[in-house]
Amino acid sequence: MSLKKLTHAQTSQSSVKVIKQRVVGGKAQSPQEDYLAIEDPLEVTLAYQQNTGMVEKKLIVTMRTPGHDDELLHGFLYSEGIIQRASDIVEITYTGPKLSAAATQARVEPRMDTNQHESKSINTLYTKHLPSNISELH
Repeated sequence: MSLKKLTHAQTSQSSVKVIKQRVVGGKAQSPQEDYLAIEDPLEVTLAYQQNTGMVEKKLIVTMRTPGHDDELLHGFLYSEGIIQRASDIVEITYTGPKLSAAATQARVEPRMDTNQHESKSINTLYTKHLPSNISELH
């Protein structure tokens, strides 16, 4: 698999350590360490070649526990029929604000053959996620 990552934000932790202290019957118990799962948004954009040049379309925004974004993207694109195998992804580029430890945006470039199967898959994906009445967007 020839997957290139041009920009990858630092992977954040999947949890953060916190101190919890219970109060039972008005009496505080000893403080204890605990871990709280972290969720960060990830906006996924598809970038693919069409007759007019490179097209970029925002696909989804999902909440995820950072750490396995490549696997998440491969699985999602496979389940939606956009890719058939891992090698169908040419490139994934991660970016995000400097304040965030994890990437908040992923630009995915799937491999497009000259046949129309892949374009139909992408168009079908967009069509099935759009409301039947455009006024539902407002």
